[in-house]
Amino acid sequence: MDDRAVARVWFGKPNAGGTYLGTAFLVSPDCLLTAHHVIENRPVSEIYLQGQAWSGIRNLRDALCHDNPDIDVAILYLTKKEDRPIFLPLAPEQDADTGTGVGATVTLAGFGTEYSDLEKIEATISSYDGNCDLTVAHTSIARGMSGGPVLANGRVVGLIRARHHDSNKTYLVRLNSFRDFLMQSGCLPDRPPLKGPAAVITPDEFVARIRGKIQAELRRKPLTALAAILKQKVSEAAGPDAETSAWLCQGDLVESVDLLHEATKECLAKLADDGVREDALQAMWQGAVNVLGWLVLLSVDHEWVRQHGSSLTNGNAEVRFVVPCSTGAGLETLVARIGAKEPARFTFDPGGAEVIGQHRISGSAVEAGWDIGSCAEEIKKRIYRRIHNATPPHPFTQQHTKELNAILKRKGSRGENHYLSIPVTEENNPLQDPEVYQMLMQELTGLRLVYFGTGDGEGVLLLSEVDLFALVYEFLQLIKEYQ
Repeated sequence: MDDRAVARVWFGKPNAGGTYLGTAFLVSPDCLLTAHHVIENRPVSEIYLQGQAWSGIRNLRDALCHDNPDIDVAILYLTKKEDRPIFLPLAPEQDADTGTGVGATVTLAGFGTEYSDLEKIEATISSYDGNCDLTVAHTSIARGMSGGPVLANGRVVGLIRARHHDSNKTYLVRLNSFRDFLMQSGCLPDRPPLKGPAAVITPDEFVARIRGKIQAELRRKPLTALAAILKQKVSEAAGPDAETSAWLCQGDLVESVDLLHEATKECLAKLADDGVREDALQAMWQGAVNVLGWLVLLSVDHEWVRQHGSSLTNGNAEVRFVVPCSTGAGLETLVARIGAKEPARFTFDPGGAEVIGQHRISGSAVEAGWDIGSCAEEIKKRIYRRIHNATPPHPFTQQHTKELNAILKRKGSRGENHYLSIPVTEENNPLQDPEVYQMLMQELTGLRLVYFGTGDGEGVLLLSEVDLFALVYEFLQLIKEYQ
């Protein structure tokens, strides 16, 4: 066993008051496994890894949990792929079965506390829990070892789930119970490595990722009531064995959003009748909107993203890429799909008639003349006002520009899709000037500049842009009765 492949998991930076959560281990140069409960309900942007496979600490670009809540496993995707091939090999299927059978001897590895050395405990598999597909070892471990590897003959055969509080037991998740999950995720070293945004993964892998995101959202406490109503409605539609997030992601998108709409409407009414506090009702509503935001990402054509996603992500000072969408709902959905870190986040425009992205900044009606410097400065002030909700300083200096860009980059690392939307139909808009565009691209690298056209989403969306707008618009109307 290569001890360097085992790492500590922290919520917050370990050298800045972070909280130690548990153990994880590398299964490829840029992916680790841990128990899902170790990171549950915590923002991915605030999870950090500390281990000997690298110097310093590492953060994550994404995390994915198993569809089945009884299989307590999560994949952690590092922001940066390590050059050194340090990871623990997985046992072949037959060896993994034998290695976790009753009577088999295994090694449990992990960090019991934030300060302790790596512990390796030899244990014997004593029983099997068929209800949750877990094996049991009558061996006590420290709480911090949750998420660590279970090894036989130097290869991974499972993952440490948790210790039993009242008895001398440790529950282990068998590798073969989640092997297919690993294969579909693309995280194993014999799969093609990820080379960029989510556009390079396969359609099935992207659907699995969205399914995991929705499942994690529905597990949160504020959504307990909504999850129960959704489960009932999905059971009525597809049978008692249907899993909610899987059904929502593999069927007709309109049908899925309609079911979510009805469940959310019913849940809002129930919570209001029960007299729950306004903050609890709002927390449930925000969770429902997040589920909607993840679902609509499935409306974007995967092949279009594969071919054109890098043009929107990287930009080009000479060729301004135009997105063939004409509505705020379509634009937000596409930008969120390219980033693939957060759900599409919708809101109404000030008039309440148009659905737009929550972090969209309008690039329309820039009245600063055609002078390059004054136009760029006016746009930067508009962005400053939108980000800070305050009057921009005067004069607006280069230092203010650097500070604004640093904040935009920080927000982007947390998955906030801040973008400047520029309508190509406004021919006299100074932002049509390539020099203005180039200046903004160079100075505000944390901001995406998105030109959108008069298209109807054809070739980009799997349903019409008008239909997408209607789905989102009607959903957002649900909360108005309770505000």
